[in-house]
Amino acid sequence: MRTGKDSQLPYTFSELLSDLSIGREIEFSYSGHSCGITNGRGSDGRAKWFFDMDDKMVELCDFDDTARLLDLVGSLKVEDTSLEDIFDNGKYAPESLYIL
Repeated sequence: MRTGKDSQLPYTFSELLSDLSIGREIEFSYSGHSCGITNGRGSDGRAKWFFDMDDKMVELCDFDDTARLLDLVGSLKVEDTSLEDIFDNGKYAPESLYIL
């Protein structure tokens, strides 16, 4: 598991998708924003995936809907920059990367 200062190796968007597909959560910083793709209970009490940025949390989909999660993650952006661009081009702060 790569976390914090141990995350010096490049971590790609493909790896991010692979980790999410097996239920792992991802936290990182980009351009001064604290971001994460996490899971927890939705307002309906069901397990859900969320995209967190700073103090905002957006519900993405049911925890078991992996195909929808991966599709949605492909369209997520931070400051008009796709997550694919952020990860494949090493734009995130490496010391901020946590894979839980």
